[in-house]
Order: sequence, then structure tokens, then C-alpha cells
Amino acid sequence: MIPRQYVLGARDAAVEGSRVRVDYRGVSGWVDLGDVKQVDKTTVGATLDSYTDQEYAAVLQSQVAAFCPDVRYDVSASPDRAGKYNASHSAVFSTVDGVKTATSSIAINFGRKDLPDPEFSLVRSINSHECGHVVQFRVYPPDPQTGALNGGLGEVSEKYWGGTDKPGEHFADCIADQMGVSRSGESWNTSGRWISGYGRECSPTQADVARRVLAGERVS
Repeated sequence: MIPRQYVLGARDAAVEGSRVRVDYRGVSGWVDLGDVKQVDKTTVGATLDSYTDQEYAAVLQSQVAAFCPDVRYDVSASPDRAGKYNASHSAVFSTVDGVKTATSSIAINFGRKDLPDPEFSLVRSINSHECGHVVQFRVYPPDPQTGALNGGLGEVSEKYWGGTDKPGEHFADCIADQMGVSRSGESWNTSGRWISGYGRECSPTQADVARRVLAGERVS
């Protein structure tokens, strides 16, 4: 189903009776003239009104359901959240029989203002990278007493990705690669090319570590 307020590309002389031929996500088809209206737009695709924050979050959740099935999303179209995407971690403390322990509270935060279409392959790439951080947090959980996120994540990031800027981010890129997403591609509705991630290929060793961690193994 085509989202509401979605700008479609129409072809010249493409009206036939009560139908018009349009392009949707690179696929051509016919829609009823009564279901669309002509607008003065130079770029086709979703608008901010095509999805609510909740609908956008549901699409993101579906993209990574196999790897981050229970992750909570905080999606916003607010201008002050534009271009901000991250997986946040905080420790939640509980006390049972006098013993205080910490568990992880994890969320993916996504500012969608500049990326109104959750089906865009760039969005999927960013989303998978942030899911990669969620995988990191779950495989390397916080210290049960202090809540500090020091359960070996920094050590394994430095061991296999050391010598690069932001080893943990490159680690998340390699996990996203193992999910089957691309970190670059052509935009279907523009002539531009997009690139996501932190700009490095994953070595065979890094790819193997990422694959094992994605499968739930605590690699040291």
C-alpha cells in the first residue's frame, strides 16, 4: 500500500481513462485519478506526513526483527532531532534479597526529519548499524553491581578494531554487514549516491568476530 502524502512520479501522457501511470519505489503501475492529486514537487518519495512516528518505528522494528526483536524505538520528526541516530544504553537497578543488580535498558533513537521514508535503503543501513550496537550491549552486558558498560565490549573492540577511529562503531558496521545490508548505494529517486557507516571494510577476521557476536557468542 502506498503511504499517504507520498509524492509519486508520473509519466508524460500516462493518463488512461480514470487512471494514471505512476512510479512507486522504482516500480511502475496504475492508480485511480481520484486517489491522487497533482503537486508541484521536484523530488518524489515520502514526506514527513506519510508516516506517524509510531508507524515509522514499526517499519524500523520489522527490518531488524530477526536480530533485535524486543528493542524499543524512540522516533521523532522534530527538527532538533534531525540527523541524530543512536542506540542508547542505561542500567536499571533492582534489589532482591538485599542484593543489588543492574540490567540493561536499551533503545534506538531515530530522528527522521531528513529521512522521511523508512523503506529507503540508507535508513535500513543506519537502522541495522544501531541494531548492531544493541547486539553488542546484549552480548557484553553491564557490570551487575555498578551498571557500567564495561563487560568486555571495549576490550574486544580494541582487540579486533584497534588502530581505527571509534573501534566500537566499526564493530557495529561489521555486525550490520552480517545482517546483509549495504553501506552504500544509489538513491532510487535521485541521481545521488548514499554512504553510511564509518567508512572501512571489514577484514575476514573482523567479519568472523561480528558473525559470531551476532549469533550471541561472547568473543574475547
